[in-house]
Amino acid sequence: MKTYHRLFVGLIGALCSLAPLRAAKADSALQNVRPDVAAVLKAATSAYDKLQAYEHTETWTLHSGDQKTTSAVTKLAFKRPNRFYIQTSSDGDLLVSDGQNLYIYRKAVQEYTKDAAPISLAKSDDLLDALPGNRFVSVLVVLIVQHNLDKASSFLSLATLAPPTSYHGQRCDDVVVKAGNTAIHLYFNKQTHLLAGAYLKHDTESVTEELSDVHTNGAVPNDLFTFTPPSDAKLVADLDDPEELALQQKYVGKPAVDFSLQDTKGKTWDIAELKGKVVIVDFWASWCGPCQMVMPTIEKIYEKYSDKDVVVLAVNTWDDPDACASFLKKHPEYKMNVLLDPAGKNAADSVATKLYGVQGIPTTLFIDKEGIVRTYAIGAHPPEFYMDQLKKLGIATD
Repeated sequence: MKTYHRLFVGLIGALCSLAPLRAAKADSALQNVRPDVAAVLKAATSAYDKLQAYEHTETWTLHSGDQKTTSAVTKLAFKRPNRFYIQTSSDGDLLVSDGQNLYIYRKAVQEYTKDAAPISLAKSDDLLDALPGNRFVSVLVVLIVQHNLDKASSFLSLATLAPPTSYHGQRCDDVVVKAGNTAIHLYFNKQTHLLAGAYLKHDTESVTEELSDVHTNGAVPNDLFTFTPPSDAKLVADLDDPEELALQQKYVGKPAVDFSLQDTKGKTWDIAELKGKVVIVDFWASWCGPCQMVMPTIEKIYEKYSDKDVVVLAVNTWDDPDACASFLKKHPEYKMNVLLDPAGKNAADSVATKLYGVQGIPTTLFIDKEGIVRTYAIGAHPPEFYMDQLKKLGIATD
């Protein structure tokens, strides 16, 4: 079950492209989206634009066989021009803008930050950062409200419009995104044009995202947008993600854990034998949207710097070998070294998880010429990030 949760954490990254956060016209943001899907998204954008205030509670529930586990509840609210609120029950973290100040509270470490509030909803990067990675509905609401659907262009370009359907008593447009053997249904109320929920199917398991306590305009209380620090909370200048920080502390600055894997051509690669070269290990899967967004950058590094003592190892993990082969056949432009994790879809026994503690993909490691891990990067980043890591390891880049 933990493995399946990781899969969906990875998939949500497809909603966030590598473009910098910025406002965009709906037409340009949706230029690669099917016209019928674009019409639904434009109607949703118009509907949210007309709201002065909005709130919902999203319940994320995993269904696996006969088991049903509610993972977490997320509350999202905003009030124009610049007040907002996000709280997640899974970790108790909180993001609040009262219009004057912006507070970010991390319960696990009992710390919070206080900064000037952004001038508008569209000017806050923190809204997306505060949301758990697998909350499709809340993330999409934020992207729509911020006029940032261009950040989801790769994801939405895969979308089709199914016939209208009934969802919890609401007549809804059904926008369907398929990635490998995963199908994601996004339901938009045909009357209000607001998001009503989502359904995600992966093999024999599924996830539902249901909305409750949906209120708009005057029904959204003003006192929701306030923050009183707990008595034992400490004001700090910056916050670190405890899980990512723990992984970086465990692996960065330490010798790379050795592994020996075959690539798709039958060649065996051994990390221990690559000293004297800069090694990039990118853990990825064919179903993973964020992985697919990073791959052009990884391929570029392979093509431009392989003759400059740089070795690129793209390790296919948490994936079906046939799905990987099919993906590579469809993308002959990827000529980098693709290694195969023998555990296949079994994430718990994978090289990525057992040797490097990977919790979400893509995860990219930069290993210096002495065999020391210097960067442990989780998720998709702009191309400049990867080039900067090469520069830090003495590789001259363009």
